[in-house]
Amino acid sequence: MTERVTKRERFAELREAVADNDELVAFIDHEIELLNKKRGTKTRTKAQVENDATKAAMVEALTESGEAMRATDLGAEVGIGVQKATALLKQLVEDGAVVREVDKKVVTFKVTE
Repeated sequence: MTERVTKRERFAELREAVADNDELVAFIDHEIELLNKKRGTKTRTKAQVENDATKAAMVEALTESGEAMRATDLGAEVGIGVQKATALLKQLVEDGAVVREVDKKVVTFKVTE
């Protein structure tokens, strides 16, 4: 399988090929600069930061209760809706902070021990 060549590598090759043309070199340098800016925009959004705080509150509520809780009850405890609680609990399960348990049709969550 061949290794994939990135856009940045292609621009570097083009820059070497047209080193004598100042206008093209300036254009390629500008494009590389835009790629560098694009790479640095991986900042967290306001909602992601708020969700992190909410997830921490959910884990704290589960720890304090000491027993498994349903998403409905946990959402009410933290002050969010069931759908958002379920989505955040799914993220917590994927992170390994919370365990999902199913007893017949009742789904509960508890802190990982």
